[in-house]
Amino acid sequence: MSLSTLGNLNNVIHPVFELACREHYIAANPVDGVYQEFKKRKDWEPKHRDALTEEEQDRLLSYVAHTLDYRELLPVLTVFLGTGIRSGELAGLTWDDIDFKKNTISINHTMNYTATLDGTCKYTVTVPKSNTGKREIPMLTEVRDTLLALYERRNDFNADNQIVVDGYMNFAFRDLYGRVYSNHRINRQLKRITAKYNQEEHAEAEQEGREENPLPPITCHMLRHTFCTRMILGGIDLKTVQIIMGHADAETTMRVYASVTKAQSQNEMMRMEGKMKLK
Repeated sequence: MSLSTLGNLNNVIHPVFELACREHYIAANPVDGVYQEFKKRKDWEPKHRDALTEEEQDRLLSYVAHTLDYRELLPVLTVFLGTGIRSGELAGLTWDDIDFKKNTISINHTMNYTATLDGTCKYTVTVPKSNTGKREIPMLTEVRDTLLALYERRNDFNADNQIVVDGYMNFAFRDLYGRVYSNHRINRQLKRITAKYNQEEHAEAEQEGREENPLPPITCHMLRHTFCTRMILGGIDLKTVQIIMGHADAETTMRVYASVTKAQSQNEMMRMEGKMKLK
């Protein structure tokens, strides 16, 4: 299992044992500190997440923009790739969180779609556990233009059916039926998009007698990782990257930085091939 999977399991199991301790069923929490020890292991290889290349990003956005079935997802992709926010943060964005005068997006809550005890699923809103999760992200021109266009069309998205989740309403991202988005829903759409693109690319490559150039599997988190990578490659200092991404600690930012610089060094060494006059 990956470290993140163990973290998710810990988030479920630890509170259960903690409750058992408070109710005096057991003397101590048997999983106290276990996840932290896993994180310290030197032989643990974190799951590697590749970012989209600029060329792959351009192909993805162009395909979505010109494909009728998926065009409604273009604003979602633009904001993902232009802000690096998490899927729950994007789903929970309200128009009150977007300040067009200050040109910023305020991140202060997350939308979740989770199972309940009766077997159904429902939307809930939670606030960040730490202050690092609360942040303001400056808007790039493309992001601002996209959000302005959505704001002007906000009444097109089933305005009479206002969804209220834990007191939050006026959500920025809704489909034509007025429904809000979820991480699973966006990931399913991304899976369909890449499958359709690769199917068409395969057919065109065969017809033209060339090697096909498919898109890799894409997820919401990969789009977030892509934005983070672009910032690092653009020379943004690591503390600023950490703040904009909302990373709880610098270690997460440094892992991305290390993977980016490793790839950069390999590319730079390839450029030096045959230029060193070693013999």
